[in-house]
Amino acid sequence: MKLRTRITRGLGAVLLLGGALLSAVPSAAAAEATPAAAAEAELIPPTLEEAFYSDPWVKLHWEPSATAADTEFINILADGKQVQRLDAKSDAGAAGRLPVYGGSVNVDTTGADPTATYTIVAEDAAGNKSAPSNGLVPIDQSVPLPAPTVTSAVIKGDDLTVTWTPTVSEADFVNYGIVVNGRDTFAIVGDTTSVTGSRTFVVFENADERTVVVNEGDLITVGALDSNGLRSPRSEPVQVTLG
Repeated sequence: MKLRTRITRGLGAVLLLGGALLSAVPSAAAAEATPAAAAEAELIPPTLEEAFYSDPWVKLHWEPSATAADTEFINILADGKQVQRLDAKSDAGAAGRLPVYGGSVNVDTTGADPTATYTIVAEDAAGNKSAPSNGLVPIDQSVPLPAPTVTSAVIKGDDLTVTWTPTVSEADFVNYGIVVNGRDTFAIVGDTTSVTGSRTFVVFENADERTVVVNEGDLITVGALDSNGLRSPRSEPVQVTLG
């Protein structure tokens, strides 16, 4: 009888323990739902799109993430070290937009290396942080592009054709400005090395307009500006000839 009691108690304990274990182990459906819920709760960092350096500032521009509405703070990191912290819903940046909606900010490089890799970390009200964003090394805007070289400036009939060799740039595109006699802009064109237009054109100065006629012997220069904000000096002037 005692043995039976012990067995009964033992079985009861095993059954009770087994029941507790079974109740503690989540079902397959619950196990599948848990990672999804956790993923939804995670903050996604903004996308860092541009980084420029112009002494003494590093200027960053980013676009918001899918969890921007849950972001309370934007943390700016240089080589993994925090150098600035923004209130995402009250600190409007240089672009006039709140950081939560994406925007720009100037980072004082007094305590940060302008050659560092910059990243952004989003943070919610509870202090939870996202993974770091993609990293960018700022482009130094103090380094000019090489000047283009004008190869010809020819009048044929009523048209002026200017050709040049391009600058060297790593940007997505480059605009060129063609200037007559160091003063009047004949044309602004993108990603090309030649332009043809009427040698008679109008320029606007304040509220006034003035007609310019390009003649033989006038001087043509070309300057470049790329999409990274880098400029070149103007080229050496070339005299206009008749074709």
